[in-house]
Amino acid sequence: MKEIIARTCQFHTSLSEYVDEIRRYSLRDYLGMLYRALALYTKSSAFRKYMKGRFTSLPKNFFEYLGYGIYVGRK
Repeated sequence: MKEIIARTCQFHTSLSEYVDEIRRYSLRDYLGMLYRALALYTKSSAFRKYMKGRFTSLPKNFFEYLGYGIYVGRK
């Protein structure tokens, strides 16, 4: 690559994209995921520690950075 260009571009999602994500799985799949997560949460102390760490270790302003990415290529 001869030229290096850096730009910041924000990615905007629409409601239809979220709906498509939800439609990807059936109700049975969602209920199965919920059942497995609740079963693990009630039976496994290691899983509870993991989940606690997942939600308390997010950096400040984390959700402001969702939708950004790094794209590399040639012009």
